[in-house]
Amino acid sequence: MSHTRSGTAGSEAPATGETSLGDSLGTFRRQQDILTPAELAGMSVDIVGAGALGGAILLCLCKMGFGITNTLTVTDFDRCEAHNLPTQWFRPSDVLMDQAKVDALAEMVGWVCDRPITT
Repeated sequence: MSHTRSGTAGSEAPATGETSLGDSLGTFRRQQDILTPAELAGMSVDIVGAGALGGAILLCLCKMGFGITNTLTVTDFDRCEAHNLPTQWFRPSDVLMDQAKVDALAEMVGWVCDRPITT
């Protein structure tokens, strides 16, 4: 059985129609030559594994603007354990709270990318 967390990342849009502070700063300007916002809106991304590689992929995608207008899904059955701390994106408190990896990762991405992750 796997634990899945799916959702969009974003906050209440500012009055100017931007979807986040990152947009108003021009954060995603360089990526728009690769994928336009309209192309991005129609995509969904599935990541299997919320460990070292899955966490890095999710963080990079969110920093590029994925998850604002489309859906990111991360699937992992595992919980945060002490041996994950040196190589993965989790905090000691995630281990102490027996947090599911996908939930801990969603929280981390939310504060790094400055927008909440919702389900």
